[in-house]
Amino acid sequence: MSEQEYSPPSQQELDQLTGEIAALIKYQRRHYMVNKTLYIALISFSIIGSGIIALAGFADQGIIAAILGVAVGISVGLQDAFAYSEKAEFKAIIVTAAINLQTDVKFKIKSREAFDRAIDQLKSLHLYAWQNIPRGQGIEAAATLKLEMSNPTQSTPGTLPETR
Repeated sequence: MSEQEYSPPSQQELDQLTGEIAALIKYQRRHYMVNKTLYIALISFSIIGSGIIALAGFADQGIIAAILGVAVGISVGLQDAFAYSEKAEFKAIIVTAAINLQTDVKFKIKSREAFDRAIDQLKSLHLYAWQNIPRGQGIEAAATLKLEMSNPTQSTPGTLPETR
């Protein structure tokens, strides 16, 4: 076995590993913010749109209610199709795990074996983040929404078809 296998990692190696972890944290945080923002925007639009639909109905503005009804239906469909909330939560979990790993690297790495384990943990975290991200229903949800919107016999005039 070589001397490097028994020697503790150099400061340069620790800095490189810390930099890799920081890059993962930055990437995952950015995606967390995008998904969280989209989720909040869609939910807010759906809630406000639903209220305006009710007000338009009371004011006998059927056209406005119908247009907003379609828009709210699309908003709900987008939430199902792309799972923004679930993705944001998943990204937050990945960020937390990466921060924990970063802390371990800064304070616990004293041996080559611990350094190698940290590298393996980082690789596993990358793989887990890629393989397990919530996928939503994707195009399947869009097709279902289109079918429901194109079949008005399943809904009462002026209302949206039920969504799942």
